[in-house]
Amino acid sequence: MKPKLKEKEEARRLRQDSGLSIGKIAKQLNVSQSSVSIWVRDIVLSDKQKEQLNQNKINGQLEGVRKQSQYQKIKRQTYQKTGFDEATGESLHIMGCMLYWAEGSNGRNGVALANTDKVMIKLFLRFLRQYFNVNDEQIIITCYSHILSKFDLQEVEKYWINILDLPTTCLRKGYTRIGIAKRKKMKYPYGVCTISIHSTEIAQRIFGSIKKYSEMTLDDKWL
Repeated sequence: MKPKLKEKEEARRLRQDSGLSIGKIAKQLNVSQSSVSIWVRDIVLSDKQKEQLNQNKINGQLEGVRKQSQYQKIKRQTYQKTGFDEATGESLHIMGCMLYWAEGSNGRNGVALANTDKVMIKLFLRFLRQYFNVNDEQIIITCYSHILSKFDLQEVEKYWINILDLPTTCLRKGYTRIGIAKRKKMKYPYGVCTISIHSTEIAQRIFGSIKKYSEMTLDDKWL
């Protein structure tokens, strides 16, 4: 029998009788999918076989999603364990974690803290730099001002960039709030600054440290 002829015949049988996918046939026979595709391209599957192939594909996708979800959960747990062990009680570390617990976001895959207080924002940035080696390229700054403020959005952004000693490349598109103000005199003329980092690791390490400081355990459900 010519080379691959046996595999070709078996591939056609598996496709015709069992309605197997090209990928499964190729794996079972240890041949390329392109070869199997050529060998069986003239075989017409029954409606039942097509339905089964489609269902198998959906099941495979769902299983892939489940595995990926489980993998991401394990990663978060690992990062939280690291953060739990890092909570050694240094004052800046405690302040940064508690500030984030009170004012930060609860996002799983990133860190974000918004405030009008420059002292809080500067402290949080110092916390990120010292304990997570965050550099300028990782930092994202987004600002918003109010339409009744005496400063426009560009002036607000310039203020925060200068206060935080960051390059303008950290800025993302801000916005001006138009809602009705209860007071004619704006209490926060420089609006709100949000500092954010896209990092699952940093977010979960902070959460792990918060668990330690608040006397939770790693088994306590949180993100």
